[in-house]
Amino acid sequence: LPAKWSDEALELFYDIIGEELEPQYFGDRGSYEEYCGYDEDEERDDTLEAAYRIVISRGWTDVFVPLLDMINHRNGKWYNADQAGSAHTGEDISVAALRDIEEGEQIYNSYNECPDTDCHNIRLTFATPEILSDYGFVEQYPRRFNIAADKELDLPVFEVDMDEDGEVGISWLNGEPDEDDIEWFREQLERLVDLEEEVKERLEELESH
Repeated sequence: LPAKWSDEALELFYDIIGEELEPQYFGDRGSYEEYCGYDEDEERDDTLEAAYRIVISRGWTDVFVPLLDMINHRNGKWYNADQAGSAHTGEDISVAALRDIEEGEQIYNSYNECPDTDCHNIRLTFATPEILSDYGFVEQYPRRFNIAADKELDLPVFEVDMDEDGEVGISWLNGEPDEDDIEWFREQLERLVDLEEEVKERLEELESH
């Protein structure tokens, strides 16, 4: 999880994000020490901290749901099943197919399109960067972005997808960008392009764990 990234890696990430892109609070999912605490005579336990990160990355906030937790996330045409009900009511949970599923086809649910009460109405706010922050992976295409830190800009949310020929395209999910929006996107793109060589050099310096 990004919460366990080194200070150097997080510093690089925030330099890429700058002050105008989301997420401004990245990998901030706390720790076992923060949420559960240790007794005064206890030392920090790396095993408990690792277990905490496993719960965060695979559970429903603070709940494990056997089998359901094993279903991976993917939107678009791959999204073919989802749950009915909440993981926090103590009631049974059902998983239903959203379309015909071919034999041997992987079952996917969605971490932001889901209709259940655990993640209702987050389709435009919980996007690719937030999924990386909370679950520790970059989702497969399609990838969704709500990237302006200043929400008063009211920039449209967009999705990047790749077709079967490897062509990448963008679709706007809640309205088309106007000229001011396009200029903002252009400025951010130019800033990121200028950072490319520096980012490559600093990535080479990071240690793998």
